[in-house]
Amino acid sequence: MALFAASPFLPASTFWAYTGLPGIFFTFVTGLLIDRKDFNFLRLHAVVMAVLLVGFLLTKLLHLNLPTGIHINVAFGYLIALTVIPWLDRLPSANRWDKLLGLFSFPLFLCHEVVAVWVQNLLHLTSPGLFLVAAVLFSGLLILAVEIPFDRIRYAVRQPAKPET
Repeated sequence: MALFAASPFLPASTFWAYTGLPGIFFTFVTGLLIDRKDFNFLRLHAVVMAVLLVGFLLTKLLHLNLPTGIHINVAFGYLIALTVIPWLDRLPSANRWDKLLGLFSFPLFLCHEVVAVWVQNLLHLTSPGLFLVAAVLFSGLLILAVEIPFDRIRYAVRQPAKPET
């Protein structure tokens, strides 16, 4: 989170704040904390992120010329996720929406930036709605082409050997 906070002052700040793993790694660690139900540490994360959000917003309001646009988005999304994910965790794991969102979450995170650049550069379109639809469709293709076949292999490898008769 410290690297994320410092990223507006680093070269290629977007990489350190969002597109690169080093700056966004805290979000994955937060998932582990949510799974472990470490709510005290999560409250501390929420307070720190709220302070960062206010700081990033002030850089825009005071026209400080720092590249904090993506930082505001990440901080806002993080605070929403900290609120919503523990609530979703209370739903039964057999919930279809939970499974579908879980299946799409990582491929969508991995590909959305690439898809947005592709749509913008190759098709010369800038519609956020189109970016979203294209990223979801591409994520679906990744799920069908990569996730599902590898899950089948993974589950097959885990199966105990059948005894010979």
